[in-house]
Amino acid sequence: MMYPDALPAILGDSTYSSISDLIATLFTGTTMLVLVLIFSCSLLILLGGYVYHSLALQRLANKFGNEHSWFAWIPFLNRYLLLEIAGLNPLLVLLFIAPVLLTPFTVIPILNFFVLIVNAFAGIAIVVITTIAYMNLCKKKKYDKMLGLISLIEIGRFVLIGMLAWGKDKK
Repeated sequence: MMYPDALPAILGDSTYSSISDLIATLFTGTTMLVLVLIFSCSLLILLGGYVYHSLALQRLANKFGNEHSWFAWIPFLNRYLLLEIAGLNPLLVLLFIAPVLLTPFTVIPILNFFVLIVNAFAGIAIVVITTIAYMNLCKKKKYDKMLGLISLIEIGRFVLIGMLAWGKDKK
């Protein structure tokens, strides 16, 4: 199937007779290899971060004598464990689940705005509660409580939880 005369002007002087030929050429060989490499590296980084965070949280739970340290490996339960060892009400984990449960309701036009507002406030509450949890953990390990503010930066959270899990208690 040939396209209107505008197609050669858009594509330049090429031998593509259709859009599908152009797409097939773009997504062959090198392009697909680069996309697969980017996806693979991203997946490895995400999995590595998850394993590191779970190991550190499990170690921290063991240090505080928590019998459910294996919760560190299960999504949402790891947040429950973090809140529990930080001395906060573990039922606050429901705030972490709320955005996941409410998101399907965004397809209903009348509820869309309200669900988005609730999700925004829940997101802010999640950040605040997580930061308070890390601040309490710092206090329990006899570090300065304000050190928990580092958890507001994602890479800082990894450094902080590693320091809390494998570092020595301050005296």
